[in-house]
Amino acid sequence: MSLLTVKGLTKRFGGLVALANVEFSVAEAEIFGIIGPNGAGKTTLFNVLSGFQRADAGSIDLAGRRIDGLRPEQICRAGLVRTFQTSRVFADMTVLENVAVGALSRVNRVATAIECARRTFGDFGKRLHDYEPRPAETLSWANRARVEMARALACEPRLIALDEPAAGMNPAESNEIVELLRRLKARGISVLLIEHNMRVIMSACDRILVMHHGEPLMVGSPAEVKNDKRVVAAYLGAVDGLA
Repeated sequence: MSLLTVKGLTKRFGGLVALANVEFSVAEAEIFGIIGPNGAGKTTLFNVLSGFQRADAGSIDLAGRRIDGLRPEQICRAGLVRTFQTSRVFADMTVLENVAVGALSRVNRVATAIECARRTFGDFGKRLHDYEPRPAETLSWANRARVEMARALACEPRLIALDEPAAGMNPAESNEIVELLRRLKARGISVLLIEHNMRVIMSACDRILVMHHGEPLMVGSPAEVKNDKRVVAAYLGAVDGLA
C-alpha cells in the first residue's frame, strides 16, 4: 500500500524548470532512494514535499490526505518529517534539548518531550547518550547529523526524508546509517533518502528514483538502476558504485 503518492509535480524558478512532472510512490515501510547528478532537482523535491517551497503544479498525497499547499509544521504533524543537507541543529542548545524540540511537535509537556528524546537516542547506540549534556555546536559534523536525525525521529513520523545523511562520514559511520535505516524499516517507518554515497543507496534501498535535469529518468530496484544504460550515461559512468 502506498503511503506517499506524488503526481505531476512541477516547480519553476522563473525560466528554470527545477522539477518537471515528477511522479512516484513510496510504500509503507519502504526505503526509497533518490539519486541524480548535482542540479537534478533532488533537494528542490524535498523542499516541495516538506512544504518549504510550493509546487506550481501536481499533487502530494500522504496516507490518503493531500498535503501540497500545507505549511511545513502542518506536514510534520501529518507524518512527513525531513532533515537538511546542511545540518540545522540549534548550536547553543544541548543535544538533549535539540532532540526534545522534535518531540514537542506532538507532546505538550517538556518532561514528556525529554523522555521521548532519550528513547530516541536508543536508535544511535551509546553515542548520543554520552553527548546528551553537550552544546550541539561542540559536536563533529557526523554527530550533528545524528542529532538532526534524532530530532526528526522524535516527531514520530510515518515517513522521514533524509537529505544526504552519510555526507562526510567514513565507511564505518556510513554503515551505521544503513543499519539505522533498516531498523526504521523494521518498525514500519518509510524512508526517503537523497544520498551521493552509492554504497549506502545500493545496500539500503528497496527502490530508487533517478532524477536528471528535474525529470524522473527511471524508478527501479538497485540492480535495475545500476545496470540501466541511461543512468550510467547521466552519471557519465563516473559515480562510484555505478561505473
